[in-house]
Amino acid sequence: MHDFFSSDIEGFRVQTRTQFDGACQRCLQLSAEAAEQLAYLTFPGRSAAECIAIAFWSKCVRACQASFLLVERGMVADAQATLRGAVETLFHAVALVRKPGVLERLREHDDAEKRKQVEKMFQHKDIRAALSDEDKGRLQVLSALPKGNPFSVLDAAAAAKMTHLYEMLYRTLSQNAAHSTLTSLNHELTSKEAGGPRLRFGPTNDQLEWTINQIAECFSAGIYVMEELRRRE
Repeated sequence: MHDFFSSDIEGFRVQTRTQFDGACQRCLQLSAEAAEQLAYLTFPGRSAAECIAIAFWSKCVRACQASFLLVERGMVADAQATLRGAVETLFHAVALVRKPGVLERLREHDDAEKRKQVEKMFQHKDIRAALSDEDKGRLQVLSALPKGNPFSVLDAAAAAKMTHLYEMLYRTLSQNAAHSTLTSLNHELTSKEAGGPRLRFGPTNDQLEWTINQIAECFSAGIYVMEELRRRE
């Protein structure tokens, strides 16, 4: 089987659930707990920081679920890239729970990034030529936003007291899957021991169980901290 759209992919998914039953069941159980928790994390009476933390946690849960849907079909590299996004969002959600003042830094960073993009767009003659006067007017509003200071993913992890996850997991997912690195090509090529190098396109078990376990850890870490918000009601 060499195509992820193949009718045989359902068979691979079933095999994954059977072969890695323990890891899959734990991950699915944590996913259900996270979804149930979200249903109870309502906005009324909460601070702006808490509301945004809940929204980030919702985004994180969705990304974790998407990562599982990919990995159980053997799309391991894509699952890892998606999981990286989930972990990044986890840092921001937890940071807002533990340090609500982070919200102002997030706003500042958001404005600075919008301004920076507009400035770069206006510097590019082909982009300028394609913009209507109306488009330029809307963008000029964004170009007036304050420059501000950046708030990196590492900053968010530090505020969340999760730098251990940043160094161990986030960097690994970045290097191994999310970024266009030479290391990321390990997902695309067979090893010399397996008769490579040659392209390897299609479902694979390589790092599959590890990826499921990391999705579960992301769920678990978020559930633990966000339960703190649930108790504040």
